[in-house]
Amino acid sequence: MTSDDPVRRGGREAQRRRTRKAIVDAAVRLSAGGATPSIDEIAAAADVSRRTVYAYFPSLDHLLIDATAGALNEPPVEEALNDPALAGDPAGRVDALIRTLLKYSSQSLPLGRRLIRLTVDQPAGETPEPTGPRRGPRRIQ
Repeated sequence: MTSDDPVRRGGREAQRRRTRKAIVDAAVRLSAGGATPSIDEIAAAADVSRRTVYAYFPSLDHLLIDATAGALNEPPVEEALNDPALAGDPAGRVDALIRTLLKYSSQSLPLGRRLIRLTVDQPAGETPEPTGPRRGPRRIQ
């Protein structure tokens, strides 16, 4: 086999996707009740080591933001948008999207609030920035 062989290349990449998905899914499950899980709890639930979690996410906040954003785009929305009966009907797709979002809003509202809190609130123990709210790692001066 050569390194250009799609079977070999896809195997490792597929394993990385499965591991990352297991970590994110564990974080979503554990934080569904509103509590913030620890890295140890997430690693145990995903059946990976702490080191593996940190290989995919530099901090707990990054993991929780990713998990929350992913949970907001759950399969019901994808399913509603991919309905073959609505393929040629843009108005029908928008209507299906709105109905699905309203149906699942009770589940997504706490996740949306968590996402806002994770991206705006100052973490405990950090000194507040004098220039404004906390930003992600790609802050531009």
